[in-house]
Amino acid sequence: MSNRIKSMINSIRNLLALSSKPTRDEFWLLFKIVLAGLFIVGIYAFTIQIISLALETLPQNPILSAIAGQIIVLIITIIIMIVLIIFYYGRRKGKW
Repeated sequence: MSNRIKSMINSIRNLLALSSKPTRDEFWLLFKIVLAGLFIVGIYAFTIQIISLALETLPQNPILSAIAGQIIVLIITIIIMIVLIIFYYGRRKGKW
């Protein structure tokens, strides 16, 4: 075996020796964080899908397109504000 492989195996052994099973509280905290992340990514994906659907179905009327564009920007701004408020609230309460 080469020295690189031996050093990699030793590094893996050291890592496994130092690692420990998470406590119940740590596990639930990680679980909540993962669920919150999935929820946020899902909201973004849903919003992008709705926006793309709205843009595809718009008539070619420039006035309606301009109004729809402004509404879409407003919706995106509101969603970003809601996400920022959720993060701010979570950090203030010590949840993240």
